[in-house]
Amino acid sequence: MGLRLPKDYSKFLEEHNGLILTDGTYCNLPFIKVDDQQIGFFILYSVDAQNERYDLENNNDYSDELEEHFQKALIIGDDVGGNFYVLDCKCESGVVYYWDRARIHLDEGYDIPEVDEEGNLYKVCNSFNEFYELIMSNVSGNRDIETSLL
Repeated sequence: MGLRLPKDYSKFLEEHNGLILTDGTYCNLPFIKVDDQQIGFFILYSVDAQNERYDLENNNDYSDELEEHFQKALIIGDDVGGNFYVLDCKCESGVVYYWDRARIHLDEGYDIPEVDEEGNLYKVCNSFNEFYELIMSNVSGNRDIETSLL
């Protein structure tokens, strides 16, 4: 992919190589910038995943749509509704954005407006570590989180 990854994200990939919520587990992240005050979370992609749906490189086929907004960005995960989490790799901390591609949050709380109806972007966290902690503190249900299924 040719990107220099933030250190905390690289460390996460080395230690876990992705994360997926299994059956009976869900995660809604509190987020005041959208109409219903929360956004869903399902997966952080894996390098060389067995299932291409979970593969980091495969899911970055959409990254060309981000070129207008970011010089160096990586799609790192998604919710189950077709919306992505984007890591801005330009800065060392790796700011994380929620990309509302499905356009389910039709409000004015976005940080980066959509272009060509591709969906608004919302800044979620100032670093990958902050984002990871937000996920882990909001996992509910049976709380099964897997890396081996990727």
